[in-house]
Amino acid sequence: MASANIGIFGAKPAEREEVAKAIAKKDSDADVSYYSTIADGCVYSVVEPTLYPEKPMPAVFAANLSDYCVFVAREPSREFAETLVLLDLLGKKKGALLTHGGLDDFLKDTVVEGYDRLDSVDAVKQAVLAFRGDSKLDALPLKCIVDNSFEVKGVGCVALGVIRQGVLKQYDSLFAEPGGYEVGVKSIQVHDKDVKMAYSGDRFGIGFKGASVEQVKRGTVLSHSREETNENSFTVTLSKFADAIEPNTVLHAIVGLQFVGCHVSEALKPGESKKAEIVFEKPVFLAGEPVLLLNLNAKKSRIVGVGRV
Repeated sequence: MASANIGIFGAKPAEREEVAKAIAKKDSDADVSYYSTIADGCVYSVVEPTLYPEKPMPAVFAANLSDYCVFVAREPSREFAETLVLLDLLGKKKGALLTHGGLDDFLKDTVVEGYDRLDSVDAVKQAVLAFRGDSKLDALPLKCIVDNSFEVKGVGCVALGVIRQGVLKQYDSLFAEPGGYEVGVKSIQVHDKDVKMAYSGDRFGIGFKGASVEQVKRGTVLSHSREETNENSFTVTLSKFADAIEPNTVLHAIVGLQFVGCHVSEALKPGESKKAEIVFEKPVFLAGEPVLLLNLNAKKSRIVGVGRV
């Protein structure tokens, strides 16, 4: 069965929730809420950053898990600009804009400029249910991102997450990064059903052995082979909406669902792009993912830039 991961973004939690509930049924509620539904042979997993705008991290987590983004944009605001920066820095080109118009000047030269312009929640629902994930990702090396892990009495260790690419099989031997811990897959569930295999785009639950829930926690990447990297040299781009940063500016980085303190070796002005080192406070597993930079003390957008190898 095909799968698609949909992110719902916007300044106001109530408006995001309205869209999410129109598409799917809520499964869980935390800093990020998950919804799901099945339509026309496709499983849709909808992710909504519940604690945004109080905290910017859930919006970044949701964007990193999404194949298709719905941006509810009624009027200009700090949160509107911050979300626009997020989607543009991550290059999220597939999506829909729920708007009444009047925002074209702000959207110019961003990925959101290319989104479908829709004027009702029902139109958004129809656009989402017409979207399908990319089945070609099944042929790529396995990469699973863990969102949560816990112990269940009588079952053992359980991890929940999303397969970004590749195929996951029962009894697979995997590596959990960062750390390189060996993990054995005892069982797999997709949409509350036991399965032998899960595919790219699937939101999964696995029973695992060989490592603890502390070693397979939110942000952990599961794969078939170790990809050790000590890369810390990036092309860093600072958003034109961000405050300038200096080498001593306290920043945080998000890679997938990993969240860690960091700083950048070079000073950057708004809109500037240059080669620089990103110095992380603890190990980060990159796996080809962009490094989204946050300045939690910023006066303007807290989502400030991106680093790419």
